[in-house]
Amino acid sequence: MHSWPIVLPPLSFLALFVTLLGAEGADPADGEAWRRALVKAALVCGAIVTASTEILSLFHALTAGGLVLTWSVALLATIVACWRLGACTRVRLWVKGRGWRISFPEAALLAGLAAILLLTALVAWVSPPNTTDSHLYHMSRVVHWAENASLDHYPTSYEVQLWFPPWAETAILTLRLLWGNDQPAGLVQWLSYAGCLVVAAGIAGLLGAGRQGRWLAAVFCASIPMAILQSTSTQNDLAVAFWLLCIGYLLLAQAPRPVRAGGSLWMGLAIGLGILTKGTVFLYVAPFLIWYLAWVWSRLGAGGALRRALLLALCAVALNAGVWVRNLATYGSPIGAVGGDGGLVSLPPVAGWPVNWAAHSLAHLASPLEHANVWIAEHFHGFADLLGHPVSQFRLTWAWNHEDLAASPVHLAVSGLALLMLVLRRRLQNPLLVGYGLAAAAAFGLLTTFVTWNPYVVRLHLPFLVVMAPLVGATVDRWLRSGTLVLLSGLLLLLSLPWLLLNQTRPVVGLRPRTAIVSVFRAEKVDILFANWLPLRDDFVQAAEALEQTGCTQIGLRIDSSDLEYPIWWLLGAPQNGMRLEHLDTPDHLHRYADPFFRPCAILCTVCGGRARLHGLDWMSSFGKISLFVGNGYVPDTDGQAAPLRRPRWWARAGE
Repeated sequence: MHSWPIVLPPLSFLALFVTLLGAEGADPADGEAWRRALVKAALVCGAIVTASTEILSLFHALTAGGLVLTWSVALLATIVACWRLGACTRVRLWVKGRGWRISFPEAALLAGLAAILLLTALVAWVSPPNTTDSHLYHMSRVVHWAENASLDHYPTSYEVQLWFPPWAETAILTLRLLWGNDQPAGLVQWLSYAGCLVVAAGIAGLLGAGRQGRWLAAVFCASIPMAILQSTSTQNDLAVAFWLLCIGYLLLAQAPRPVRAGGSLWMGLAIGLGILTKGTVFLYVAPFLIWYLAWVWSRLGAGGALRRALLLALCAVALNAGVWVRNLATYGSPIGAVGGDGGLVSLPPVAGWPVNWAAHSLAHLASPLEHANVWIAEHFHGFADLLGHPVSQFRLTWAWNHEDLAASPVHLAVSGLALLMLVLRRRLQNPLLVGYGLAAAAAFGLLTTFVTWNPYVVRLHLPFLVVMAPLVGATVDRWLRSGTLVLLSGLLLLLSLPWLLLNQTRPVVGLRPRTAIVSVFRAEKVDILFANWLPLRDDFVQAAEALEQTGCTQIGLRIDSSDLEYPIWWLLGAPQNGMRLEHLDTPDHLHRYADPFFRPCAILCTVCGGRARLHGLDWMSSFGKISLFVGNGYVPDTDGQAAPLRRPRWWARAGE
């Protein structure tokens, strides 16, 4: 399969955008028509990703050919609809009728944003996925699905690969299959990042911001340190942020219009896609959902609000049905292994709420001054002990340019000030602005209440900071002059340069020890792959080379849940080269998913040190903690020489 099919999703999006813009009526005086069409086109494409992967998965036809057929049909159907509706003609007239004037300061800001987007796109394109969570489960599940041509559950030692919400990874899988390998994997987060800038500016306008306020919203969003760092990765927080912005935009866009079922349908798609992307969306969405239903109730009464709630629920269930059914079959719960996240999400006693709030907020105050970090931690522990809710593991870690740990103190402080201004300054208090601010603040409150502190909570704050960007633009726009707003936006762009250039694991400019490797444009791909775990690089490379020399294409894996899995697939070029990898040591409830006819001729094991034989295969060599067993006498049960399995301690797992 050639790589050209990857153009099908963007062409489908473009055709959808034109069709929906034409369907809007394309009034040149309606400055938001194009943005409404863009949001809706993104939602339809997101739904197509889900529908196509789920339906093809039922027939084990989740292959490049299956996706080419699906997206070709979607593109053709959209083109036919565009032609029959006369949308192309209306859009052409809309473009001609629009005034496209832009001032020099605005052009400079646009150029700055375009430079950020271009540079991050290049980094995402040339960098193999190297985030620890991607090596553990994001990309590992993608290659398993590609190998199985299905989203069905499979044997694995790290079960979050199965039950975590999968939308971002199914989008990566779609691009992977259409291209032929994992090179486009980082584009899902990057496209979400670009979309966030556009929608944030639109929400700011709906909240009453002028042109400079909308530019500030986009720049504020673009300059969030964690957003820049994640825009080139294969995580999912920016995808979550984009769906949340879509929810906010659709809600505000409906406010001056009559209540229609179509508006609830679009809202339902956004909510469903958000839930399908990450579990924390439930906490973020709840306040906006309550606000929306209260607004519908005020116009249509209780019956109307109930009907809209059912429509929203129907959309969410339809999009999430596949993963929920699979989880029910394996775990007896639609959300998977309840409590299997290690207690990440729980409701502490009321006295613990302020402790959680403080812990989350203080996480952004980490600095290179270790004595300052210790001082803050000590005083926090005193506060927590006073309230009877100690957090023994709390600490501040200075890792300003790492995508798992980078704090955003300036953006969090500005967000807090914007909320404070909303309360104190009466002229800011219009209903939409107040409602949006309350919903955003309540969402952050829910997150910081239910999610217990861990070193990686700053990453979970990214959607909140993105959602706050429009509010910052709208409130500051009413407080500062337009020239000052432009200067502030320019300053934010300049301040974003360190994170843009010195990403610790995917740097544009390699500057050790601040970056783990040299520039991604000069570094070896394998060095980028192991940027988070450079000491393990040689062991994995040597194990893969030794395995390839055996000529074996059926490989068994016996690895611990904390062991990196994806690098094995990447180094072997699997599964696109025909190699098949399967886990051999898995929990009992996953045994039913094992292929009884799978007979590996080689086994890679990270928990088998000191064994001479494993499953009837002879030990060949060891590379650090990785042992290679080779032979043709595979038996399903481990022989009597096996030592008890134990969890290795050679690295600590990153937060989910």
